[in-house]
Amino acid sequence: MAIRPAMLYGAECWSTKRRHV
Repeated sequence: MAIRPAMLYGAECWSTKRRHV
């Protein structure tokens, strides 16, 4: 597992959370 994919996944999750809120 690399850190790049993890960062991308985290950014996507954040975007979804921000939109939901």
